[in-house]
Amino acid sequence: MSRPAGRSREEIVRSLLADSAADLAEVRRENEGASRQFDRGCFRAQQAAEKALRALRVARGHGDPVPSLPILDHVRALAAAGDGAIAEFEESARGLDRYFLRTGLPLGVPQIHGEKDLALAHEAARAIRAAATKRLADLGLPIDETPSP
Repeated sequence: MSRPAGRSREEIVRSLLADSAADLAEVRRENEGASRQFDRGCFRAQQAAEKALRALRVARGHGDPVPSLPILDHVRALAAAGDGAIAEFEESARGLDRYFLRTGLPLGVPQIHGEKDLALAHEAARAIRAAATKRLADLGLPIDETPSP
């Protein structure tokens, strides 16, 4: 795969991290208010973790861009490339990947996930994202934790 025209590797990494931060902010919103959307929140948690791992893979030269894959595939690819510490997230990755399957359902479909699922998904996504951003900082990439507007 080739890098999108006009975008540097660092720009792709920053964009993925900004999208990841925005997804985590959305997870918090999905758990507030009268119309709490647990399924959508769980999906956004999965997306936040996946985008953070994709950013790490791009920064490590695994592709520009790295394709959207199940989180477990990203964790295993990073571990195989020498990032053994990321392997500790395999169980969290498995848990989050189950929320990816609920995409594309029309509104009004009964929710199958609840408040506990969303809390677990949010925590797993935050942990994976924190590990990825720490590794990016270790690579010398200054990380801006502010979501893009």
